[in-house]
Order: sequence, then structure tokens, then C-alpha cells
Amino acid sequence: MTVSQREIDNAARAINAGELVAFPTETVYGLGADALNKDAIRKVFALKGRPSTNPLIVHCRGIAHARMFAADWPDHAHDLANRFWPGPLTIVVRKNAFIPPIATANGDTVALRVPANDTARALIEAASVPLVGPSANPSGTISPTTAQHVQDAFPDLLVLDDGPCTTGVESTVVTFAHVTPRVLRPGVLGHEELGVAPFEATSGSDGSSSDPKTSPGLFKSHYAPRARLVLDQDVPGAERLHLPDNAADAARELYARLRALDSTGTDTIVANTPKGTGPIWDAIRDRLRRAAAPAD
Repeated sequence: MTVSQREIDNAARAINAGELVAFPTETVYGLGADALNKDAIRKVFALKGRPSTNPLIVHCRGIAHARMFAADWPDHAHDLANRFWPGPLTIVVRKNAFIPPIATANGDTVALRVPANDTARALIEAASVPLVGPSANPSGTISPTTAQHVQDAFPDLLVLDDGPCTTGVESTVVTFAHVTPRVLRPGVLGHEELGVAPFEATSGSDGSSSDPKTSPGLFKSHYAPRARLVLDQDVPGAERLHLPDNAADAARELYARLRALDSTGTDTIVANTPKGTGPIWDAIRDRLRRAAAPAD
């Protein structure tokens, strides 16, 4: 951890005062606010321009902390939390009354996660409250994986800079609010490893922005650069996205490389859909597909 305790304490005071703070996680940088403070959560939606139908993930310091906000906690969810927390796994369960409805798109479930980043957990500990933590960028745009990405979008925001994110794509989301537990958003942890049903893009998780979601990351258009992103085509004059052959490296570099190409002022970015197999490549394909989709 490269962030000092003094910086963490200062950020915690801001959180407790109802303000917003950007904080690092292993996946992307999050826009943090007190998850129990509906007025602070409103500031998150306003700053991001985030649709109210898109729920937020509640970041906790550990399993016992997360369970405080769950109305039920299935055995399978507990097993996964024991195995993969702290880490890039979000668990959706029925919520209790502690979490304000604005954080869950007025739904009866809550998305819970314990981040692996030491600074993130230290901030939660210092603030003594769970944190909502959507990506710290304008809604629908490329997710931030460095503090500079956050500052480019929100120059006045307090940012805890802990260097580049080590995973680089958002957490796998698993729901236990259905009869069969399943993946709602793909990430670096795959459904086979988690022992749940796979993600299905045609299962109704997509839809218009007016439809309330069970999980973040389910809009058809998301993670998008300013430039038009085109998949599997040749476009004269376009910039081309190249990713490393290694899946983990490709995930870590995906958003930074998209941002770098977007910053050239090009009108079009071309990317080939990766052919690799495994959950990380599945997650990368999901992000590229949504980044290339027309906005609602």
C-alpha cells in the first residue's frame, strides 16, 4: 500500500461528512460514499450522471461486515465469500433495511463485495461504514484504472492514489436471488470455478436504461470511448486496439489502452474480438461488446 494512513484518515473524514472520495480497488477505481447515507449516494449518481435504475455495489471490510446488510446468506454464498474474499467477486443477496433503496435501484437485493486492495479496506475501516463504489468516471464511459484517469474526469475530487489497478476489469457478479445461482456480470472468476450457472447475455440482463437492474454492468452500452468502437472490421484511418496475448495482462491493460487511443482524437477505434478461452477472455469480450454497442 503506497497511500499513507494520514491520507486514508483524511479521506475517511470526508466520507463521514457525506462527501465523495475516489479509492483504488484491484479491479477499477471506485467513487466512494457512505453506503448508509442516502444524500451522499445521491451525490454519486449526480456526479456520474448515472441512471437511477443502475444499482451500486456495497464494499465491506470483511464477511461479517457484509452479512450485516443481507436479509439471508445462503451456504453457497458463504462458501464463495470464504474462498474469494477479499477479491474480485460481488455477491448479490436479499437486502435488509440498513441499505437505502437508492443504492439498490429500489430493488430487494444488494450487491456486496470485499475488495482485495489494502487501501480500500483501510478506508472502509477508518470510516467505519460500508462504501458504495461504482467506477469513478462519467456513467457509461471507459472505467478508470489509475488515479490520473479519475482526475482527468473529476479534477476536484479527492483521489487516493495507489497506482494502477492490478486486475483491471470489474468484479464477477454472482446472484443468489434466483432459484439457481448464476453469473450476472463476467469477470476474472469464472462460473465453473464458482460452481454457478454461466452468464447469459440474452437472459434478460440486458435491456433499456429504463429497466431496473439487479447488478451494475448490465446496460447494453457501457465502458465506451468517445470514439466509435468497431469490432472485427477494417476501417481506413482508424486506430487499432492491440492487447497482450496473456489474458491477465490483457485485462489489466484493456481500459488504459482504450483511453490512450481515444485521447488521439480519432473518430474510430477498431478491435478484434479476442479468441482466447477462459473467464478472463470472456470478461474482456463482454466489455468490448458493450463498449461497441450503440448508446440507448
